[in-house]
Amino acid sequence: MRLSIPTDPVGDVDAGGLRYHDFVTGCTAELSSPADRPATWRRYTEGALKVYRHYGVESALDYQAMRSGLSTTMFLVVTDAGGAVVGGLRAQGPHPTVEEVDGFGPWRATAGEDAMRSAIAERVPEGLVEIKAVWSDRTAHQRAEIGALLSRGVVHIAWRLRARHAFVTTAVRGVERYESSGGRRWADVPGVVYPDERYFTVPMSWDLTDELAPTPRQRALIAVERRQLVASENGLVADSDGVVRA
Repeated sequence: MRLSIPTDPVGDVDAGGLRYHDFVTGCTAELSSPADRPATWRRYTEGALKVYRHYGVESALDYQAMRSGLSTTMFLVVTDAGGAVVGGLRAQGPHPTVEEVDGFGPWRATAGEDAMRSAIAERVPEGLVEIKAVWSDRTAHQRAEIGALLSRGVVHIAWRLRARHAFVTTAVRGVERYESSGGRRWADVPGVVYPDERYFTVPMSWDLTDELAPTPRQRALIAVERRQLVASENGLVADSDGVVRA
């Protein structure tokens, strides 16, 4: 199902959003749209630019196109106990066609173009959201754990957008982190050198019907966070075990 969610971040006042607490890092994660949380959206995009620029890959971020929020259906932002934004990611879609998937671009005119197109086309009819601009603050405490939180966030966004599949392209060093939450590398699609010669990038996806794909630890945390999200949607609060209270 393709959802139409307004994404023009007009104004400066945040409103709405679904939240859950990560009991590993003490951080709070929030799912929203740029239109509902324009101030938070700006903090997320500025943080992404800072990190991508540090590594010299801001071209992959496409900041000027991203910052309006018009291409973003939903984003997840992570704040620490002091309220600082320490990471996030955004989603596009669900996509109706292969051509709308930005991540397909680096595979054009390569040996893997046909395999990549076929793999995406197979998943689009069942609902495919694309995850982009994933980042965490380089100086954040427990950065590895924040990375695990963001990996779980991919699952939550796909679930929230009623898509069976989530899709991301990542440097090979990010594969293990995404595998922990159920992501799987597309073995039939060769990787590409992108955005420059320092990075070998590969495609991965999640199938939300495979509930045993995440590691046991990540699976347990996903379940607790899911109950918190459901409670948040209904104006309630769930404790560390996911038990809902008014």
